Formats: sequence, structure tokens, C-alpha cells
Amino acid sequence: MFLGCLLVQVLFLPLLAAEAAREFPEFAYLQYPILAAAILTVGCIEVVIVATGALLAKTNRGEIFRADALRWVGVMIATAFVATGICAAVFGYLAYGAAAMSPPVELALVAAIVASACCSSCCARCSRRRSS
Repeated sequence: MFLGCLLVQVLFLPLLAAEAAREFPEFAYLQYPILAAAILTVGCIEVVIVATGALLAKTNRGEIFRADALRWVGVMIATAFVATGICAAVFGYLAYGAAAMSPPVELALVAAIVASACCSSCCARCSRRRSS
């Protein structure tokens, strides 16, 4: 899965951004800012994959309930908050800065913001309960 995300970052997203810029030249100036946000978002997914792998390794060794496992949970929570911030920044940029928001894009970004905010806040709340 990690290699798939890396392949998406390196090959698919730049090709998709270039094709969108060719298809819609009036929005070509958005190619690189949106590409950077997409690459960072996929990077957040990769961090969560690595943290999940570390937690699974700790589970296999029977060390999952040690305090150092909470560090990986904290990494996952922080990454979810970063992904939420990236989605919110893209939403603000497209809606107010570039005025290039179509209804499907707006709906997708709002859904991504709500989903990642709910996920990160639930994980943070569960993590606080376990640590106390």
C-alpha cells in the first residue's frame, strides 16, 4: 500500500495535474499549488501507514500496551490534524482566493474536512482516555 501511495505521488498526481491544466487553461495557474497539497495529503496517508505498521509490529511482539506505543498513536493523530488543515487550506484557497470552486469539488472538500476532523478528534479523545 505504501508503494502504491508513492507511485501515486511520483507519477499519477503530476500527470493528472498537467492534464487538468491542459484541459482547463483558465485554471492552469492552480496546477502547482493543488499538486503540492495533493502530494502532502498522500504523504499524510503514508505516515499513517508507517505508524500502523509500527503498531502492528508492537502487537506481534506483545508490546502494544507500553507507553511508547502511544507515541505512534500521537503521530497518527497529528497527521490527521495536518491532513484536515491541508483540506481546509485548499477549500479556502479555491473558494475565496481563486474563486474556482464547483459544487462537486466543494462537497468533496467539505466531506474530507469533516471526515478527517472527526477521525483525528476521536483518536485524540480515545488516546487521552487510555493514557489516563
